[in-house]
Amino acid sequence: MLNLLRHPSVHFFPPTIIQLRKPLIEKRRRERINCSLEQLKGIMVDAYNLDQSKLEKADVLEITVQHMEGLQRGQGPAGPGCSLGLESHQRYSRGYIQCMHEVHNLLLNCPSMDKTLGARLLNHLLKSLPHISAKTAYFFLSYPY
Repeated sequence: MLNLLRHPSVHFFPPTIIQLRKPLIEKRRRERINCSLEQLKGIMVDAYNLDQSKLEKADVLEITVQHMEGLQRGQGPAGPGCSLGLESHQRYSRGYIQCMHEVHNLLLNCPSMDKTLGARLLNHLLKSLPHISAKTAYFFLSYPY
């Protein structure tokens, strides 16, 4: 240890500077943690319609962990049986299908577009939509593209 202290490439600050910097570093670290917790709190309050005033930091972390575990298990953002996940999925599906309609209309109004390429594009979009109903799939596959 004494050899280390005498080594010319090792720089030591006077103890007063280290003592002054440690509290500042710790304060910044706590601020970052608290800021992230507040962001998580806002997200979880919106997602689960919770009362923000009753949530402590530990509650926010527990809810976030439960939420992430639900996502990992494939239960969607709000867990099993919750209508929020189903409603979000339905809105996404409706929007996706609307976009497919727009692409289809664009392809119909673009005479220079290769019909085979248009059919491949629509088929790809159709396959990319998860859990599409057979009725909707038949609707899109019945078009001439």
